[in-house]
Amino acid sequence: MLNFGLNVLLVILFLVHVFFAFKGFRDSKVQLMHLLRQGIVDKVFNHSRKTLYLLLIPAVLVTGIATWSFYNVLTYCGASDFILYILIAFFALYSMMVIAAFLFCKVIQLAAHKAGL
Repeated sequence: MLNFGLNVLLVILFLVHVFFAFKGFRDSKVQLMHLLRQGIVDKVFNHSRKTLYLLLIPAVLVTGIATWSFYNVLTYCGASDFILYILIAFFALYSMMVIAAFLFCKVIQLAAHKAGL
């Protein structure tokens, strides 16, 4: 029962993390649109590509751990096979998409700020 509680806590904390990443992504939309209109995102991305890839490694690992905990919670609750895999796939893909978009936006903003744009 303790393991189940820890898995639920981990999933809830991860979902809060994804929520704040989504909120941060939405809050920086104006700055990103300004950079896109200037047409410099490609140049800035080329300079900060390695940083983004290095930041995605822990993001993928954390998403994998949270997805495994979500799988354990769903199997404990008795989810059927087909529904279980659909929920796991949706959870993993959506959360990774939000975190990757947030990291991409922050890396672009930091690189643009460093370049004085």
